[in-house]
Amino acid sequence: MGGPTAYALQRRLVDDQCRPKGILTIGQRKSLLTDHVKLMPGAPDQVEIVNWILHEYLPHKSQAAIARELNQRGILNSQGRPWHGKAVGDLLRNEAYIGVLTYNRKSKKLGAKVTRNPRELWIRKENAIEPIVDREVFRRAQKIMGEGRVSIPEEEMLLRLRKVLMKKGRHSKTIINSVQACRPCPRIFCISARCGTSIVLSGTTAIKDGLTNTPRTNDGPPFSLTMQLAFERLGRRATLNASTECLRIDNAVNVVFRVARCRNYENRPLRWTLQYRVRWPKGWVVAVRLDEKNEAIFDYVLMPSAWLTFSRRMFWFSKEVYKGRTISRFDTFEALSRFLIECVGKDQPS
Repeated sequence: MGGPTAYALQRRLVDDQCRPKGILTIGQRKSLLTDHVKLMPGAPDQVEIVNWILHEYLPHKSQAAIARELNQRGILNSQGRPWHGKAVGDLLRNEAYIGVLTYNRKSKKLGAKVTRNPRELWIRKENAIEPIVDREVFRRAQKIMGEGRVSIPEEEMLLRLRKVLMKKGRHSKTIINSVQACRPCPRIFCISARCGTSIVLSGTTAIKDGLTNTPRTNDGPPFSLTMQLAFERLGRRATLNASTECLRIDNAVNVVFRVARCRNYENRPLRWTLQYRVRWPKGWVVAVRLDEKNEAIFDYVLMPSAWLTFSRRMFWFSKEVYKGRTISRFDTFEALSRFLIECVGKDQPS
């Protein structure tokens, strides 16, 4: 194929007698059926860089730090671009540097999409090319990378992060890394739900997470998690559904937290919108309304989910919409929290 090769490797074109005909660059392919393409070690200076990266990684130097140092030295990757942590990680995992080539990772039938084949269908060939790094050094690097990918169940990770939150008051990358219980997973800063949605638990000043539309306290965790901890401290049973951002209290009451963005149109009253992503259970919806510039929290509106009617997956409301209905508005999250703790379970939304 004419795609790029790994760093410090090159594609050499040979004829049917294995006589070299030249080096193929990105985009070039063989033109004769009798010719062959062989993968071989590249320039000596690049081979030296690969060995340097491996030896730098062995003392537990981070991939991002290695990438920064390479960029500071003006060294580009195989595609002529600056390095980043993922590219360094891919290099450290590439068995081609010890002479092992793996085929049949992917397959594509005529007119179909490319599919990833299961590992048992891979074809792994030892000593396929000349190795450029020591096998023992490569094995030690793989061991270090394996130790950094400790798998912890969601429940256990959530429990550890809850303890950190209650002790420190917030989450951040520095705080999580400083806690001994979280060190087995130093690079994990979110808990992924089985449906694929993630609740980001690291400290941030953002009002809204760009992927999940998750409302959160300034410089703190999501509101739903904060409320869950508050109910649990009072001995109430509270579970959080990551896919819907729904907090279920005492297996009876559901509270969904969503960001309501302001829509400011000329000569029209201010209106706010809630985006409909997944089906919400019957219960309460807390609309965290943003200000006119959508930069800060304006207030908190508590309303029954049964009132919400969506048009093109958006729910529009203004100050006048529910004038004749009983809704609760709060200026601070603390006031909302007190109301929910006192009233949830007593009055069911209709």
